[in-house]
Amino acid sequence: MRIVMAVIRREYLQRVRSKWFVFGTIAGPLFMIAIFAISIVFGLRDEARERAIVIVDRTGVLYEGVASRLGESLEVERVEFSEGVEAVLESRIENREILGVLLLDESTLSAGRAVYRGVERPSTLRVVWIRQAVVESALEVRLQGASDAGGARALLDGGEVEYQALDGEDPEANDRRAALVVGFAGGFVLYITLLVYGIQVMRAVLEE
Repeated sequence: MRIVMAVIRREYLQRVRSKWFVFGTIAGPLFMIAIFAISIVFGLRDEARERAIVIVDRTGVLYEGVASRLGESLEVERVEFSEGVEAVLESRIENREILGVLLLDESTLSAGRAVYRGVERPSTLRVVWIRQAVVESALEVRLQGASDAGGARALLDGGEVEYQALDGEDPEANDRRAALVVGFAGGFVLYITLLVYGIQVMRAVLEE
């Protein structure tokens, strides 16, 4: 037992006194904190940008409810649907004049499905917020005189906000590629960490 404790003591002192141990102990956590801090700062800055969102309501009854709910932190603008209006709005999005366009039609009124078009995919929090505003407004209109139980059930299930990128790329494919890159990078870092640690353990065993 004394031999084992002597070996443990020797290995502990050898690792603690090394410059790499001190550097890794101090710099490692600071590096991780810096990464999280930068991500949070950029995320808050993006969420805090005050830009307008355009609502195109083809139902004629949903705009007021949706606008009142989204207008708490966004500048809402109403544009009537007409031939060629979508191209004009897409140009305004690309010029950074507006954040995006929310399209409301009969499927929004019946099942809570809406389409959001923009250059940048909105955050998960913003998608949930828009979906809630759309569903609550549709329910409000439906409960005023409609009696379709199936449609009301679809609204109560949560509805859906479909994101459409102006460049035509599949957002789910982009998410899959991002997840693949993050997974590969994490696996590579884990592999390097285990390799370096394994080499150190092997050297220590050979020295003992």
